[in-house]
Amino acid sequence: MTKLEMTDAMKKVVKARVLLMQESQGVASMLIELDLVELSAEECPTMATDGKRIFFSSDWVLQTPMNELKSVVFHEGCHVIWEHPIRRRERDPYWFNIACDIVINNWIKYDLKMTLPSDGVWDWKHRNKTPEDVYRNIMSDQEEKQSLLDQLSDLNGDTNDSDESNADDCGGGEDDGSDDGKSDTSKIFSDGDSTGGQASGAPTRDERPVLSGEVWDLQDDDGNKANKDEAKEFAKVVRSTASLNATLEKAVGNDSMGDAMVSAINANLDSEVDWVELLRDFLVSTVANDPTWSRLNKRHQWRGINLPSKQKSAEGGELAIAIDTSGSVSQYELNQFATEVEALCLDCGIDTIRVCYCDTEYHDTRNPDEDRTFIRKRGSSRDLTGDEEWWQTIEVGQGEEVKLYRIGGGGTDFDPPFNLFNNHTDDAEDCVAMIYFTDGYGEVSAEVEPDVPVLWAMTTADGMNEESCDAFGEKVRITFDNY
Repeated sequence: MTKLEMTDAMKKVVKARVLLMQESQGVASMLIELDLVELSAEECPTMATDGKRIFFSSDWVLQTPMNELKSVVFHEGCHVIWEHPIRRRERDPYWFNIACDIVINNWIKYDLKMTLPSDGVWDWKHRNKTPEDVYRNIMSDQEEKQSLLDQLSDLNGDTNDSDESNADDCGGGEDDGSDDGKSDTSKIFSDGDSTGGQASGAPTRDERPVLSGEVWDLQDDDGNKANKDEAKEFAKVVRSTASLNATLEKAVGNDSMGDAMVSAINANLDSEVDWVELLRDFLVSTVANDPTWSRLNKRHQWRGINLPSKQKSAEGGELAIAIDTSGSVSQYELNQFATEVEALCLDCGIDTIRVCYCDTEYHDTRNPDEDRTFIRKRGSSRDLTGDEEWWQTIEVGQGEEVKLYRIGGGGTDFDPPFNLFNNHTDDAEDCVAMIYFTDGYGEVSAEVEPDVPVLWAMTTADGMNEESCDAFGEKVRITFDNY
């Protein structure tokens, strides 16, 4: 790294970090590892982090009171602890920034009982939620989006009126004994990169209010968004460091901060995959005119997920769902899954859902909420009347509610629904994808793979690690901790 001259703004940020060390050694210790990078106001209007560095505008730093600057520096450290630089994925950077800020500020305000910067944004109704949950709620509620913009505009107006220069807060040119701010910014903001001179994950503001403290995507040394392996290594280092620093907080008698950091670490572990967003990506990718999967979507490969790169069809489509009814999936889980699937299908242009219920065999679906006695299809005509319906059809495009049922019982065999789809369903070509909702304990044969994309929606972490579903399809862990 190229050493830079210690400007007044750099000295002030260093001093804020030193003062923070006196109050929160755990968070401050994580901040020590981040390089300080001074940028123009166009590149970084206030302060931001990509997990490796803290970026800041000198003008903004010099006009921000020290107590508020210290809070924003702390705020940036929280972005790192929560691994926000690797959690945005394909979400809109501006609104994901706001969602992350609400989560952090709720934690600072309600859990740590600390004072927030004057332009901080928080919301009690989003307390104890993940950024992914908050983002989803904001993006689905136009009134809330406008309310947040109005709130931020008011806060920005108050902040921008400040004429306090705080020259005395800059350290008077004295060296604080800390590092002198290292960084080579030429690769982060290059004219030839894919972002057109903007760091990956930095919000495109378009005259919208600016946040005091942003989170950008984790970047490699060449200024590109980190790949899957780099993101995993980042998460590993952050969790290890945060765990040690949580222990440090408790060792110095700051149990509340230590416990709060442990909670943040656990929240990261619980939120590694936002299954609703991944399911949305899966459906958007498969509702397409080209069903061949001839081109893989590069934006998903860093997660280890192979999805096609296609143009979305305006014609709608059908989705096939297989429900594991062996007794391992609860009605509560089915209800929550049904709610999300209905909303996502409507959003993605899916008009019809067909559902098959199966344990070791699939079941007659006539009147499932009235008659809980089901005939099992064993591949022979014995005990069958000819009136059986093996698919529950739900016309979501016509306003029909998605209701799923916990029927059947017994063992588990993953092959029957695929046999039903492949060999006994005349209009299977109308389906664009198939989702199998299960705990993951069972066997599937490679030869039953259908001619549509398959997603295994698994309710257990152990199921994700089982090799029984590796013959085909993608896996995603389904959790209901936030319901």
